[in-house]
Amino acid sequence: MESISILHCADLHLGASFSSLPPGVATERSNDLLRVFTKIIELCDSRKIQLLLIAGDLFDTIHVPEALTDMARNAFESIPSTFVAIAPGNHDPAVFDSLYRMKDKWPKNVYVFTNGLSYVDLPAMKVRLWGAGFTNIYQDKPISLVSKFTDTDLLNICVMHSELVSTGTSSAYNPITMAMIEESSMDYIALGHIHKRSEIYQVGSVFYAYPGSPEGLGFDEKGERGVYIGEVSRGFCDMHFCALNKRSYMDVHVDATGLQREEIIKQIRNMLRLDKVRAVDNLIRVYLTGTVTEDSYVSPEYATSVFSDVFYLALFDQTELSAQSDSSGHSFTLRNIYIRKMQEIINQKPDDEATKLALKLGLRAFSEKVIYKK
Repeated sequence: MESISILHCADLHLGASFSSLPPGVATERSNDLLRVFTKIIELCDSRKIQLLLIAGDLFDTIHVPEALTDMARNAFESIPSTFVAIAPGNHDPAVFDSLYRMKDKWPKNVYVFTNGLSYVDLPAMKVRLWGAGFTNIYQDKPISLVSKFTDTDLLNICVMHSELVSTGTSSAYNPITMAMIEESSMDYIALGHIHKRSEIYQVGSVFYAYPGSPEGLGFDEKGERGVYIGEVSRGFCDMHFCALNKRSYMDVHVDATGLQREEIIKQIRNMLRLDKVRAVDNLIRVYLTGTVTEDSYVSPEYATSVFSDVFYLALFDQTELSAQSDSSGHSFTLRNIYIRKMQEIINQKPDDEATKLALKLGLRAFSEKVIYKK
């Protein structure tokens, strides 16, 4: 049986707002999603991909702006030799007024699965293409992958948005088990919903995988992101991962114990240089730990200004302050009284981070102007 070329992607979330980021950064991140989608289309064209499988959450919301819909339609229309199969997910389910149910919205090479498990035959490829789409944001009843219509003379390829769970475990997102996969008689199952890439697995004669999100959507989606691309045939799967993301999310941890402010900044910069990915393009969280003096305090605003060449940097101060009384010989100076009062409050509420921050900022205010924005 001849093999077929496939690009398997999922969870693009086109139109995501990135509302937790500053407006300018959020806009650029939304554009990054459009860029990675364009890369996928270009790969289909340059590699002469026969099947583009989109396993759910192509869009971030149910009701998609017309401009974004038109962009996607035009992109699919630009690769007429690639058959595009879309399985709507929990973010973009095929509800009654969904764009997925508007037949005139999509070119002839696009097929959308808008109900339970069904199939469409692609005779030229000798493929029976299966799929199932979310029709609501929650779908807790498993969709059976076993069908009497499985044709052993054709390659049986399936695309669906689903959460792989242990037998007897429930999920609100189309739960699927290893046993269900093994009993399906499919040759390859293209899964979506889990944003972390899996390996290409095989159970029985069935191959399956999650490609993860092709562009990270938050700090819980670090590292390389991309798609699976390759060849599938009966009992054969040569799918490999292709990284496509423009930016990465990174966490950097710096022990600031005994360091002065400029030394801390130097240490952060050294950590960024050690990273294999170019920090300037990335989104970085810096965590400061250890015990410091008041002169060592690095404000988020100062860090942002120093690292203005980094695409996005957020600093989280988790240091402990070693507050020393002044050496004037007078215990009732305003500064010493402030230290005692604040320490009393901290001792009563040791987990109150706001009070600890207030002590750091207050002590700095005795010697210099402090600007703090929450």
